[in-house]
Amino acid sequence: MTHKINNKQTKSVALSTQRRHPLAMTIVTALGLAASASYMRTGYAGSCSGTGVNILCSGPADGGDTTQSFSESNQLTVTTEAGFGLNGASGNGFDLQVNSGGTGDLTFFDDNTSDIRGQLRGIRVRQDGSGSIDVTTSGAVEGLGNSSAHGIYAR
Repeated sequence: MTHKINNKQTKSVALSTQRRHPLAMTIVTALGLAASASYMRTGYAGSCSGTGVNILCSGPADGGDTTQSFSESNQLTVTTEAGFGLNGASGNGFDLQVNSGGTGDLTFFDDNTSDIRGQLRGIRVRQDGSGSIDVTTSGAVEGLGNSSAHGIYAR
């Protein structure tokens, strides 16, 4: 079919009215959501990392958090970032130790109102060396287990 516009002949352009297959669109959408969900989950649970004696903890709590355990031969300093939380599914939330013979201090410092929970103890610190223990926290620290559970246990 042809038309005249301003005394010029034009041809009709056929527009595709073919529908896309709904199953193909569903699969593409599902794959996209799965990829973004796995990306969003990365690093979600409260966890700690660092090298040597300086450890930094970040990420919100998750009911499946694991005990954050660090043992050093001389000194250990653990700090938290804003938004950090720890909800240990078993054992202690933190298990921190300076080994026998160490002369450095064991320091845990949280001024970010972090909620820290463990099934036995929220924070367990053990100084087997000659240094001091300094635990500072501005958030809730709890041991959720039986009557011998402690928020903070230090020796």
